[in-house]
Amino acid sequence: MTSTAISVLHILIWDILNQDLAFVNMISIWLPSHLTLRAQLRELRENSGLTQVQLAQRLGKPQSYVSKVESGERNMDFLEVRAYCLACDEDFVGFVTILEGLLARQS
Repeated sequence: MTSTAISVLHILIWDILNQDLAFVNMISIWLPSHLTLRAQLRELRENSGLTQVQLAQRLGKPQSYVSKVESGERNMDFLEVRAYCLACDEDFVGFVTILEGLLARQS
């Protein structure tokens, strides 16, 4: 196999892997656990009396960031969820405890 053919093969494999990862991510946002997390984050914001714009300002992010989190277009890591809670003046451990209780009932 020539080096050009190998390069083309690598590109094709890379494209396939990236498409599969995008597909997996697209499906995972609709899993019950993800839906529950997003619902809890939105409820947290609303119970704090904050609009998406106000929360985004507290986080130092654009409003679209909060919208994408709540709609599932954007996933959050552990520290981002913590920052979201703190920006809503919510205890992070309390939030996780409530979330864990909801997720345990889904199992």
